[in-house]
Amino acid sequence: MTESPIQHTQMTLATTRTHEMVKFYDTLFGTALQAREVYGTTLYRGSLAGIPLIICPNEIAGIQAEQSRHQLAFRVVDLSYLLQNVESAGGIIETQATDSLTRAILRDPDGNTLEVIQA
Repeated sequence: MTESPIQHTQMTLATTRTHEMVKFYDTLFGTALQAREVYGTTLYRGSLAGIPLIICPNEIAGIQAEQSRHQLAFRVVDLSYLLQNVESAGGIIETQATDSLTRAILRDPDGNTLEVIQA
């Protein structure tokens, strides 16, 4: 397989509930988001799955949508552990839990869905 000439170098999530989103992504995905004062507001920079991540208020990004601006998908080693922490991180579990659960749909504090698959 030929290596793609395209690389994913950064991801920006525009948010309506910025502080709640920072807590959610830090708690569940270890993004280590750090506040930075830019453009007269606070942005948060960290890393998600090895990709630089920025969380910024909708006003800066010029986004009008209230939810489902993006859908992310992740593969994790221990889905049950992650699911135990979703609500305390400010998110919602959309999938009904079963003993053989290997995939779940979550909602972050802004209402965007995330698909999480156990590796």
